[in-house]
Amino acid sequence: MSYERPITEAELTRAIRLLEERGVWGIPRAKFSHFFGSDRRGRKIMAELRKRGRAAVIVTTGPDGKEVYRVAQDEAEYRRFRAQLISRIKELELALVGLDEAWAAGGVRVAQKALF
Repeated sequence: MSYERPITEAELTRAIRLLEERGVWGIPRAKFSHFFGSDRRGRKIMAELRKRGRAAVIVTTGPDGKEVYRVAQDEAEYRRFRAQLISRIKELELALVGLDEAWAAGGVRVAQKALF
């Protein structure tokens, strides 16, 4: 088991500053290692900003066509990202139901033969 240190207030403040500086260009994931030490740490910091209600950080395509993390620029952008999160949550809920059903059936469910 690996230990991962908690996200600090200093990291959150630095991330907000970076997001504000980068504006519409955002922070590309490719730069997370540079800014935050690792890709994983950068994603956790961005998620923590959302969870704590500190910044409306979204994942979108920047002006250069690359995936970036940035603060939502308008309500439409915010709503699109929110809808994507809800869709992912629903997919995960379905995956949990399927996982539970398979486990209850002994770990493997055999597909029924086709009727046609």
